[in-house]
Amino acid sequence: MRNTLYLPIMALLCGAPAYAETALAEIAILPTETGVAIEGSVVGLSGGTVEGELTIEKAGPSGQSNIVQKRTVDIKRGTREVIGSTGISMQRGAELSVTVTVRENGRDIATATSVTGMD
Repeated sequence: MRNTLYLPIMALLCGAPAYAETALAEIAILPTETGVAIEGSVVGLSGGTVEGELTIEKAGPSGQSNIVQKRTVDIKRGTREVIGSTGISMQRGAELSVTVTVRENGRDIATATSVTGMD
């Protein structure tokens, strides 16, 4: 039986639309030879300073790992700023959860989440 990796090539999911006047959260998950490459970004809807947080949680037969990367960026309309990126190995039975949260003045304004696994 062949290992199959189920994942979106690109996920763009936005939460809290009532507050997302400054920026959106974006997640890119791309397959690699040994797993996936992950990138979390902020996309500007208008100008302002926002804090982005990329959270990655992986669980599987080889154990559990958590990664958090944060970055404060000055965003402009139509621009994209990378908050963090990394590569993760994926084995059969592994599950991956990736979240990007965008905050402005301490308030969550956008969230993107992608959950995937390998059977």
